[in-house]
Amino acid sequence: MFGLHNITVEFLSGTILLNVLACLVLLALSFFLYFRTNPPIPRFLQIIFIALRSIAILALCAALFEPIISYEQTFSRKPQIALLLNESKSIEKIENESSRKTRRDSLLSSSAFEFIVEKADISTFFFGENISENKNEIKTDATALAEAVLYSSYFQTDNQFDYQLVFSDGNSNAGRKVADISSLLKTKTMTVDLSIGGKQFDVSIDDIEYNPVLFADRTTEIKLKLQWKNSDERTLPIQLLDASKVVAQSSLTIKQAEGFSEITLPYKPNSAGQKILTLKVGADEEEENRSNNSRSFYVKILKSKLSVLILSENPDYELSFLKKYLQKADKFYIELRLLGKKSGNFVSTIPSRQTELNKYDMIIIHDVSPALLESRQELFNSYLADKGGSLWILLGENYASAPISPWFNSILPFSKSKRSKVLYNSFHAEPSEGNLYHPSLRVADNNSAIRQTWAELPPFEMLVASDSISPNATILAIASGLKNRDGSQIPILGFSRKGPGKILAVAAQPFWNFGFINIGFGDSDNAYTQFIEGTANWLTIDEDLDPVRIIPEKNIFSRGEPVRFDGFAFDLGYRPIPEVTGTVELIGDDNKYQADLLLLENGTYRAVFQNVKPGRYSYQASFTKDGQILKDVSGQIEVSSFSLEEYNTDGDPVALQLIASMSGGSYYKFSEFDKLTEAINLQPMQVIKKQKLISGINFCF
Repeated sequence: MFGLHNITVEFLSGTILLNVLACLVLLALSFFLYFRTNPPIPRFLQIIFIALRSIAILALCAALFEPIISYEQTFSRKPQIALLLNESKSIEKIENESSRKTRRDSLLSSSAFEFIVEKADISTFFFGENISENKNEIKTDATALAEAVLYSSYFQTDNQFDYQLVFSDGNSNAGRKVADISSLLKTKTMTVDLSIGGKQFDVSIDDIEYNPVLFADRTTEIKLKLQWKNSDERTLPIQLLDASKVVAQSSLTIKQAEGFSEITLPYKPNSAGQKILTLKVGADEEEENRSNNSRSFYVKILKSKLSVLILSENPDYELSFLKKYLQKADKFYIELRLLGKKSGNFVSTIPSRQTELNKYDMIIIHDVSPALLESRQELFNSYLADKGGSLWILLGENYASAPISPWFNSILPFSKSKRSKVLYNSFHAEPSEGNLYHPSLRVADNNSAIRQTWAELPPFEMLVASDSISPNATILAIASGLKNRDGSQIPILGFSRKGPGKILAVAAQPFWNFGFINIGFGDSDNAYTQFIEGTANWLTIDEDLDPVRIIPEKNIFSRGEPVRFDGFAFDLGYRPIPEVTGTVELIGDDNKYQADLLLLENGTYRAVFQNVKPGRYSYQASFTKDGQILKDVSGQIEVSSFSLEEYNTDGDPVALQLIASMSGGSYYKFSEFDKLTEAINLQPMQVIKKQKLISGINFCF
């Protein structure tokens, strides 16, 4: 009954006979006294009083006998299991494209573990440097494996566990050593090794050197720097991918255990635009971490051949020199269409269909009367606003003497408010101080040289005086020494935008003598070349990538890892800007670091910080040229703190095997988890509970 059996009674008293005699005497006296009360009491009260007195006497006798009542109680329950889950940083380590934690979570969601949950009562503990039932309280910078397995086995006296299940990589770097506590283990422990074990081969991308501005159909080189460890002899494929398409490939042959190597990949892009390229080193099945085998980067690819339409109503030396230069540059397909009476048998027309006009990357309008263009204004508006095309407008006699065209004036950065004649005078261009590095002005490599070059170039001889400047215009240069009647300065070079489209206007001529006269005097035509090339590049390039930028290699760095910043310094025509200086400053709560942005090649720079202390840093980075700031950026990065887990992340299967062996349990690799359910007894546990009831002299009711 009630699972009770093997009931026995023992007496500890040494005066049993005397106790029996005393008990009988007291009982008899109780009966005698209550039956002879004076005055007499009713019979039912006599019975009640006698019963109460008898119970008290028997209790007293029981105490005098000092009896021990022993019995056994049998019942069944589910097995009690303590589940110990490692939460330290070492289980974040990635091996074979999967972290140890991911493998653990996969096992905990498997059908095999669900079977254990169904058959047993499980108490979950998390451990790192400490152990707790609350995962948020765990200190993850170290692992005290020995203390964790002892906690539930030795110190949890309220819960007698039948088994311990330990999910860990065996890494232990705090507290007692596993070997020192093996004799203290009371609970059978099953250990599941989440690590692959041993020192694994790993190859990683250390750095990539590349030109951020490329040309379609022209071959460039991309340098890949690699490092590896724990390798035997092997050959790994290396691929450069544009999306999922392989655009270049090579291979790396490794013949030593550890080392560095540099691989050069030739790359020939076949189309223009901004691209995300990915360098990928072929993964090896034995590799420890495949997440560092690839890296993506941005490049700007320009057309190697641009389609240019030249419309001219008044062909002259300016047009001839411009056309010859563009053809000589071998970057342009030139189509010349002559308009008006001076064209003779070569007279042509302006494109009359949108598709025909949109095929050109740039349209040069050389001294064309606005009246000839107005019939195509819808086509030009769409070309600028929808396609993002570009117009290079050289204003001359036909514009100056023509009636005012509100539409044509609306797209110009500056215009005349009434009909007039061109001015024939000798003057120079005075460049705008805030735009000296605009490609159309940058005829030298620094501020003073740019100013001096424009001042020393052959003077202009003709000017279309404009007295109205668009509010959205940027004036690049004015006529030095000349002013309008109202005293305002006369712009000779400027630009405006219509949507993504660009319009550059030139109101002074000639430019051709920049090259012709200089060559005649034994100088170079560099100024003319720089002007034409810079202007053409700027007009035909989409500004979808900031040509001057400074960016950190990533936002979070590990302690001890070099903190790198990459810088790019190009003008708006994507030509490298020389003699640029730059700095990056890191500012933390208690630390400050500064490094220079050093030139690598072709407008690319890099700043490197070594041994940056852990913490969160704000950074301030800038490029300067001739005392002027080209770029000033700020942001935040973080250097993660060092922990024992980062010092050694290799798994330790020996520690897990020792725990299992000394506790009478079993060790399993994560791939053998299914076998654990066969080794552990999940049948209801038959429990025999022995009890003793001891009565002594202090027994009371």
